Amino acid sequence: MKRLSKYLFLILVTLIPPGLYGQYKGFDLSRYKLPDIKINRLDANVNLSNDASSNSYEISNADSSEMKNNSFQGDLNLNYYHFRNTEKYQGDLQITLFGNTNPYKYRDDAVYSTRNIQNENLSVSSTNRFYNQKLNFIEADPQASVNKSVNKSYYEDMGNYSRKECDDQYTTNISIPVSVGHGRIEPVEDLRLAIYILEELNKAGRIDSLPSDEVVLDMARQISAIKRKRFFDTRLKKIRELQVIDSFLIANRVIKPADITYFAVLNDQWDYASGPPRSTGFAVNAGIDNGFHSGYASLATSIDAAEPDKSISTQNIWEIGGFFQARYYKPVNLYWQTSVIFLVSYEREFARDPRDEDNPFRNYETNVLNTSLGYSLQFLPNSRTSVELTFSGNYWNSSGTRTISTPLPSQYQMKDNTFTLLAGLGMYYYISPQFRIQLNSSLSYYTRNDVNSRSTQPDIRYLMNSFHNNFALTLIYSFF
Repeated sequence: MKRLSKYLFLILVTLIPPGLYGQYKGFDLSRYKLPDIKINRLDANVNLSNDASSNSYEISNADSSEMKNNSFQGDLNLNYYHFRNTEKYQGDLQITLFGNTNPYKYRDDAVYSTRNIQNENLSVSSTNRFYNQKLNFIEADPQASVNKSVNKSYYEDMGNYSRKECDDQYTTNISIPVSVGHGRIEPVEDLRLAIYILEELNKAGRIDSLPSDEVVLDMARQISAIKRKRFFDTRLKKIRELQVIDSFLIANRVIKPADITYFAVLNDQWDYASGPPRSTGFAVNAGIDNGFHSGYASLATSIDAAEPDKSISTQNIWEIGGFFQARYYKPVNLYWQTSVIFLVSYEREFARDPRDEDNPFRNYETNVLNTSLGYSLQFLPNSRTSVELTFSGNYWNSSGTRTISTPLPSQYQMKDNTFTLLAGLGMYYYISPQFRIQLNSSLSYYTRNDVNSRSTQPDIRYLMNSFHNNFALTLIYSFF
């Protein structure tokens, strides 16, 4: 055990750059308060992922079974992000357009089958917190999304039987959670950029000594303000940004007379040391959660090339409940970041079929309790790299009255308990201001226990255990 600890220590020492031991090693990033700024960003994300799972099923008084699955898929999404920060307001707007396709083909001596699932989604979400001077806030977070899913499949058995299906599904989701709370989370990556610039200039011998903490904080505020200015020409934007920082360093007598080395270091750090987002602060809030989900599905089935038989189903779900959330972000030092998020919520769902309001199979209520706790530890060894470990647990409980049709129409009490554990590893590399790459790998364990209780028969229990191993590669390109 001692030998293993020694090896881990040597690895960490190797990864940590020499600058770690400089004057700013103990700088408290949580001292930084973001000035009044606006951010606009448009990203294109290309995701390639592989998902492997192993599932086991067990039904009381029945057989058990096991199933393994391995799938690969890719998707593309465009994401627009707007962020605004003032003393009395902090909020963002996010618009995402998503699309993916997942083809599948199988053939042997007896069977030939194909399947292609296509998904398209448009979502809009906004976070809005209105503060007073004591850091109390009112928060409203409207969200809306529209999703279209098309599942086309074909099955043929030795040429004697064929089945063709087209399953179209459309869903609409709307919610407006409202809450009150206390505390504030502050982004601090601009302070980290200021320290990177000063450390590199010091290494290059262009400043005699590192300036005071107050000068560093003031420089970070200058960076936050100028980096969010709108320019339609990226070349003019770059010139103006460097002019502002150059003027600040000269006015505060930080640099020696400017030369090509000074400008080269400043230019390189400005482009490549922005790094991933970092935050500091604590906030709690509690409020009312609500939502509306509308679904429409159309299934067309054709047997042996006959005219397709179509069926349509609809369902609306209303949700009303409450939630409590606590968030904590702490930069341990310049190179380590931690965060903890806790959430508990309770909702009552009302499912209704507008085409058949008297059907007990399509009209019912459900009570849902959800609790989750997540922790992350992030290591940022240099200006381009981030490595993050995440651990989370989730407990989901739902219950309600349901109706079955066999052998005779009767009611039963449904209870569903689900517990999930997840461990994840994420790596982020900042290649350029426009292009980044991200790797994510996760291992999760999922267990679900369903109990159907009937007064006239023994309880029926369904137990499912599932292990998932997921790996995803994401390429991110920023248009602005």
